[in-house]
Amino acid sequence: MVNVRNIPDKMTAKRAGGPALKKPDRTVVLVDDDDDMVSALSEALEEEGYRVYAAFDGKEAYELLRGIRAPLAIILDLMMPVMDGWRLIDLIDTDPDMAKIPKFVITSARTAVTQSLVGLPIFVKPLRVDDVLRALKTFEPPPASSY
Repeated sequence: MVNVRNIPDKMTAKRAGGPALKKPDRTVVLVDDDDDMVSALSEALEEEGYRVYAAFDGKEAYELLRGIRAPLAIILDLMMPVMDGWRLIDLIDTDPDMAKIPKFVITSARTAVTQSLVGLPIFVKPLRVDDVLRALKTFEPPPASSY
């Protein structure tokens, strides 16, 4: 996992991810202020071959997204300090390139109202890793042909 707190500046983030917002690869941006959840989900995703960038609030995530290649998906919590997930979604959706990145919400709210307010796929905590993996696979690019 590449922890955004371990990236000293935006230039390092750009070098780590390459040119901003190109063709998606198996990179996932995970945004949540719960260190244990981030660690557990990152480990599970990495075991499946995903590259995980972790941010711990919406502001860190937005800065990270501005400096890396387009990820396969963004998985984000709604309730976070500094900048919450609602504001992050608004910022992402106003950028034409970032708006195309699939977003999944992590929440402990178990109501249909949350689903209708967000309008995005929701993973309810505690997460089932198999559900997350299944959702990510739907957005993966087809394997390169060997012919």
